[in-house]
Amino acid sequence: MSAGRSGIVESMRNAAWCIVVGAAALAGCRGPTRSVTLEVSSDGRPVPAAHVRAVALDTNDLPLPVTLATLQQAANALPASGVTDETGRVTLRLDKASAYRIEVAGALGSPSAVGSWVLSADRSALHEATDTRNEVSVRAVGGR
Repeated sequence: MSAGRSGIVESMRNAAWCIVVGAAALAGCRGPTRSVTLEVSSDGRPVPAAHVRAVALDTNDLPLPVTLATLQQAANALPASGVTDETGRVTLRLDKASAYRIEVAGALGSPSAVGSWVLSADRSALHEATDTRNEVSVRAVGGR
């Protein structure tokens, strides 16, 4: 291999390591979080094995300008998800300062149970998103 080509390969290897180290550092940048327990039900009965996802609202997917604060905001904006247990409950770790869109989808192979809600940053309000017609209900039953 020529000296020029080996220099390019070495530069690419260094860049790859920088990306890996940066991603690992970013993963540890999450700010203060809160636990939120949600209960999913249909006709008053718990919905087990429902997939629940929380997506932070009012966040930027691309942290520009690149600063520690915008990198932390991007890390906090990562969606949280889980699957409800046999009682229809799931606990998610969410950023304390963000409001979230809560999305629910039924278990694979089961009748579709879908819905979308908005959870306020202080957990005081959980209301249906205006663009959906929910087939299930969700309520916040605990958290800190």
